[in-house]
Amino acid sequence: MRTYQMNGKPEILEFTNFERIDEEKLFSNVYERLKKNSDISVGEKQTGPSEDLYKCTLSGSPFTLFFDIDYGPSIYAESPEVIQKLINYFETPENI
Repeated sequence: MRTYQMNGKPEILEFTNFERIDEEKLFSNVYERLKKNSDISVGEKQTGPSEDLYKCTLSGSPFTLFFDIDYGPSIYAESPEVIQKLINYFETPENI
């Protein structure tokens, strides 16, 4: 699974969709991958008007997983360390 970040938005991690699969399927893949990591706790789904969010932690540090119905999955974290750990997790060969 590949990730990317937009210039000027280091707190947001997004996911490529080169295969052009349904965004809901892509989100499901991201969600399931996070659930498999014992260092990550995924909170309950909170539904908004155009997106769902899950409050999560990585080794006790907070981040939020989003599923936007128009733009697909993304992760927000204020901590650069959390973002870097998540990039490393998703970009390792066994997780691609």
